[in-house]
Amino acid sequence: MNRTAVACALVLLALWSAPAPALNWSLGTNVGLSVLTPERGGNHLINFSWPAGGDKFLAEFLPGLRLGALWAAEKHEVYLDTGANVLSDPRTGDSIRNLLATLNYQYGLATDVPLAPFVTVGAGVTNAGGFAVGEGRPWTTNWILGGGIGALHRLGNGHGAVRGEVRVDRITGDEEGILGGNLLSLKLGFDLWMK
Repeated sequence: MNRTAVACALVLLALWSAPAPALNWSLGTNVGLSVLTPERGGNHLINFSWPAGGDKFLAEFLPGLRLGALWAAEKHEVYLDTGANVLSDPRTGDSIRNLLATLNYQYGLATDVPLAPFVTVGAGVTNAGGFAVGEGRPWTTNWILGGGIGALHRLGNGHGAVRGEVRVDRITGDEEGILGGNLLSLKLGFDLWMK
């Protein structure tokens, strides 16, 4: 088992074993704009998503669904950002797929102000590939590592938040699929806190 899988398993076990009153669970989504600057030059890939989560051209790097756990003081949050897209044509047998998952940690710099700043770091993978009749495209897995800064506004009665974030990620490249490079994202989103 590789180190990444062990680290992810330990984080999930830590969240699972935390006492129920100590955690608040969250469910949210992202909307945003991302610009990928390829490391080997070439044109930038620009993507706008409403909501985010995957597109048919596999240029999507903004996750769409966010699952998280907040500690009681709402200063610490661990969340899983996920996105998926599968496009299939039953007439021709062609299909393409893009899956994205990042595990992130968010630290609130202040919890007693209306617009609370935060910093976040995270890492994950994107897995893309496809199959066309007569030729196959191999499945490729690329690493994503990065962080960001942002602010969130808590909704009334503490049942959620609206947030904005600027994030920079590094995506590894491969020979057959995704061009590696730097990804700059502007993300807006909301979270529902299940207390």
